[in-house]
Amino acid sequence: MRLATLATATILGSILAPTLALAQASVQFRITDSAGRPLDGRVTMTGQPGTLGCSTTASRCTVVATAGTYTVTVAPVREAAPAPRTLVVPPSGALTVAFATRPASGDSRRGNRKLRRTWDASPA
Repeated sequence: MRLATLATATILGSILAPTLALAQASVQFRITDSAGRPLDGRVTMTGQPGTLGCSTTASRCTVVATAGTYTVTVAPVREAAPAPRTLVVPPSGALTVAFATRPASGDSRRGNRKLRRTWDASPA
């Protein structure tokens, strides 16, 4: 009886293992700045299935991820990072996730003028 159970488990394992290995989806990330222009940066997905990441080229990168729930963070090369997002990756298929950054403090014209005035001020 034990031998039959072991044989059944081995057969089922060999049938299901390739199916489990295919439980992945392609996730493409796109990052733009606050004006909608392409922006590069680093994308990190952290979750129960593990941690994955990619660096964008021409504002895009792709990760093949195991199905599960992830928290996605972006570290852009300029401007402030958007808030982290929860992403549910299905067992198969393709997703596209877009992130838009926020102007960093001091990036506004008003902040730059203030900085310029301080910079141009001669010592008293």
